[in-house]
Amino acid sequence: MGRNRSLRPNLQIFTTDESIEEIFKVNGLFHYPPVYTVLLTEETIESLQDDIGATSLMHFLREYYEPMSTAFIPNISIDKKSWKADQPYPVLYLNGYSLFQQSQFKGDLPSKPSIIVDCFLTKKNQIDYPLYIDDELVSTFKLLTKEPKIKYKEEKGDFPTFSLEVSVKAELIEKLQEAPYKEVKSTLEKSLENEIEKVYNIGLDKQVDLLNVGEKWYRYHPPKFRKLEEQPSFYLTSNSLDKVKVKVDITHFNAYRYDHKSLE
Repeated sequence: MGRNRSLRPNLQIFTTDESIEEIFKVNGLFHYPPVYTVLLTEETIESLQDDIGATSLMHFLREYYEPMSTAFIPNISIDKKSWKADQPYPVLYLNGYSLFQQSQFKGDLPSKPSIIVDCFLTKKNQIDYPLYIDDELVSTFKLLTKEPKIKYKEEKGDFPTFSLEVSVKAELIEKLQEAPYKEVKSTLEKSLENEIEKVYNIGLDKQVDLLNVGEKWYRYHPPKFRKLEEQPSFYLTSNSLDKVKVKVDITHFNAYRYDHKSLE
């Protein structure tokens, strides 16, 4: 690839299980040509909404060759059910990521955890998040996160052990049930902590560092990293993640009201 000058580094790349011919036949919505599909969606620093971002060849290769970094390629599929005219109208959509760890393909990540990864790790995604209390939908929020803080624990072992701190700005979109503000805030924080832990455990099953904690760790621990290179086992375990702490700041209530005492 590096010697072929016809392949520009800002080309968008995808994986797919569909027929390549069928992918290129799909038009955009309202009979627009294929140039208006996600095939030519540019990689952007702007936030997406409940979606998976495009990846350029340059960005992928940069992560692919890092010793302890995870590389992602969006997986593209054809949705033949969601849109209809006189008949079903096929559209292209990104339904997850193909995962690469230490320059090896590790399988695919479904859409929902892929969006969580984008939201909490790349700062490219805003998501609408439903909040449940006692199995009842209480409210929905729009979430935007800052870059997470990874704190590594200094231990005698040769594997990284860390805690994760995430700051989230939340906007209340809709309040469906009455609940105290403090309960809503604490439940939202706990729910997001559980989401991150689920994503981490999915990564463990696939032997992929979905939280991308190894990329910084190996730069600060070169002797330990050299030992890890000699071991065939994956560098993360169920004990590597010590704690996840999410702090939510609800910045806008959209005309919904809470008791002033509950906000203190």
